[in-house]
Amino acid sequence: MGRDVIESLEEGACLDGCLQEYSRLPDATVTGMLKGARALLLPSLAEGYGLPLAEALTCGAPVLCSDIPVFREVGGGVLDHVDPTDAAAWRQAVLNYVLQHSPQRRAHLRRLGCWSRSTWEQHFAVVDTALSKEKGGP
Repeated sequence: MGRDVIESLEEGACLDGCLQEYSRLPDATVTGMLKGARALLLPSLAEGYGLPLAEALTCGAPVLCSDIPVFREVGGGVLDHVDPTDAAAWRQAVLNYVLQHSPQRRAHLRRLGCWSRSTWEQHFAVVDTALSKEKGGP
């Protein structure tokens, strides 16, 4: 995770009380928190599939995330991406989303209506294609 981004956000007096960092929460707690969140922050440098991102989008929660390939793939063009090493850009993005009537957050919420999660069939079609290419197939 972009530890320098987290530390920079935690130091920002203007964000006091606005950010919460958790780990190892029960699924029901995570779902409830996502449904009421102003945004989920994912300042990751690398991810496997990006399950937290998919969970947040499924709950209708806005997401601010790193500009990494897996987040672009899972997010399907509806996300606001931030360089995972640019702490100042993260601070500004968070400030933009904290505001009740933030134009950036409202635009993101409108785009969320266009997002749909992948089906198992779609997922395995991608896996099959990747495996076929690795074996020298079409």
